[in-house]
Amino acid sequence: MRNDPQVVPHVLRHTCASRLAQSGVDIKRIQEFLGHRTLSMTLRYAHLSPRHLDVCADALNNMTH
Repeated sequence: MRNDPQVVPHVLRHTCASRLAQSGVDIKRIQEFLGHRTLSMTLRYAHLSPRHLDVCADALNNMTH
């Protein structure tokens, strides 16, 4: 396997946070897992894919009036 200079710990932390968030892990748990002092830092790391927003639309569509 060849070393990729773009794969550095910083990038791996972003990937980890994003995958945890997209898997439904609570953002506060991700914060603690990554050792961030602030939630805003965790939110910078946890990038969500646009399809992840489907959960919001589904929740609203499934509400009974």
